[in-house]
Amino acid sequence: MDSENALVIEKLDEANALRPETLRFLLAREGESLSAADRRVRRLLQHVADQPLRIGAVVRAARAASLVSAAMLIESPGRLGSVFVPAGDLSGSQGAATVAALRVLQQHARSTSLTLLQSLLGAEERRQSPVFARAGFELLADLAYLDRPAEAPHPDPAKPPGLEFLPFRSESEPLFVEVLARTYQDSRDCPRLTGVRRTEDVLAAHRASGIHDPNHWLLLKIGGRPVGVLLLAGVPDRNAFEVVYVGVVPEARGRRIGDLLLDRAVDICRRNGNADLTLAVDGNNEPALRLYRRWRFREVSRRQAWIWLNPERPSDAGDLR
Repeated sequence: MDSENALVIEKLDEANALRPETLRFLLAREGESLSAADRRVRRLLQHVADQPLRIGAVVRAARAASLVSAAMLIESPGRLGSVFVPAGDLSGSQGAATVAALRVLQQHARSTSLTLLQSLLGAEERRQSPVFARAGFELLADLAYLDRPAEAPHPDPAKPPGLEFLPFRSESEPLFVEVLARTYQDSRDCPRLTGVRRTEDVLAAHRASGIHDPNHWLLLKIGGRPVGVLLLAGVPDRNAFEVVYVGVVPEARGRRIGDLLLDRAVDICRRNGNADLTLAVDGNNEPALRLYRRWRFREVSRRQAWIWLNPERPSDAGDLR
């Protein structure tokens, strides 16, 4: 191939003059004006500035100085990276260029000790999945996103004697960690992730999910014995709470503990004046889906979760993820 027409892959630092154009290319939608793409870039930069996030890498794939494709990595607490590629049908030479850009992001992850990279593909983005597969990503789950109005009717589970909710505190962190680890045992929610992440990374990622308030991280005890965990967070720019995580220890499953945890979640949502409760769940987790249907959650969308696990990642010796 003529060297002038060779594909050039370049990781752009923040001061690189080509970075704004590359971000516009990356975020633009088909038929969108240049000014609209610029607005998308500004919103992205503002969102990153407002959250505990950073743009870890922007990669440009060009041939004869013309952009062919690009990729971006946004790093978040917990050694996680979210990956973005251009919209549309990434086939042919653009697909090959995108795969090359993704491999640069993987090299970046190795050099910065990120545990995993992820990309969430909605209905219009699923045609990008072959590119991720070619770059060594694997399909983790088909995630179902569910909502329910806080004021909607819901079950009224019987409250057993000795029921107690304990909020997260620094002195109770070891107990939270222990119980959280036990809830992951034989979990049907994204089981591929079990055991691949360090304890401190799991907690850091959960803390960074939405608007964190330790009073909304709860450990459920019945008769003095821990049986479950509920982690709630406020949703930025929306009058809603997210169930970041809900889990029950193996020996307490089948005893409607999930109903008790969701009952408390709805109560907190209502008392704080939030209109909706939202969550995401592995679409293959039928026991959890039955619980959420009983609580009148409705499915609003689905996304494929593609992940790449850093082979050099520091993993946890236990069952946390």
